[in-house]
Amino acid sequence: FQDLGCLSCDTGYGVWSEPAGSNLLVKGNTCSEIQKNHITGKFGDLKALNNTLSGQGPVITTSQYGILLSNGATGVVLNNTVSGFNFTPAGTESAGIALVNAANGLTISGNTLSGNELGIFVDPTNSGKILSNTIFSSAGSDMVIENSSGWLVTLNKMNGSLGKGLVLTNVSNTQVISNTFSNTAEEAVLLQSMAGSSNNNQFIQNTLTGIQGDGMKLFMDGTPGNTASGNSFVSNTIQNGLGNGVRMDAVGANRFANTVFKANKIRDNQKTGLITERSNTATIEFNTI
Repeated sequence: FQDLGCLSCDTGYGVWSEPAGSNLLVKGNTCSEIQKNHITGKFGDLKALNNTLSGQGPVITTSQYGILLSNGATGVVLNNTVSGFNFTPAGTESAGIALVNAANGLTISGNTLSGNELGIFVDPTNSGKILSNTIFSSAGSDMVIENSSGWLVTLNKMNGSLGKGLVLTNVSNTQVISNTFSNTAEEAVLLQSMAGSSNNNQFIQNTLTGIQGDGMKLFMDGTPGNTASGNSFVSNTIQNGLGNGVRMDAVGANRFANTVFKANKIRDNQKTGLITERSNTATIEFNTI
């Protein structure tokens, strides 16, 4: 499905489901040579199961998503293989799986994503689960969640990203548990407040190995009123990296508050184990550094 007369146009979709109240099962399909999104669900319910989707990337003509749920859509995304969704112009993005203003409580599980600009992208959608996915060789970041809350991110394996592993921007009340990150070119985990808040997130029993940037980084830009409070890092392993194990940094008058680092193993990284800058209150206890 391609518009050969206009390869940069928003035309040439694979499967599109839009009416409110619709209920669509998309299962076991193989999709390739499609100009735009391969599977799109808007407003209704869409279940994408066991599909194999091959994007055109890297491309400069138009952005693509492998699977997109938006505009209040419900559904699940399970056991798909999604590769090659990579739109290269600066300031633009494509993703293997994306939730954009979708319904709350969605699940993304058991998918294999490779060679995408972003593996999984969420903005803003709340209270879902991202579990047991394998994401590797992303051109950008493996997983990005923005302006959302209440997520469970667990048992995912991320390897070899040319950017970051997991990026959480203005995200609160989210649990990141028992994921593995290896060989990312930048930070494995970035929690940041950018003209917003990132509060009460928990990072528990994650394993970070061979990270080329900092293992975990907390950052606030200079926007007045940003908050990053009540975030906890417990029983994580961060080892054999080229940067710092953990770093907290903020711009302007913003300060971190009530951050907890407990029982982490931060060893054999080439720079500093744990850096806390611009922090009003922090608890650092029972770590091995």
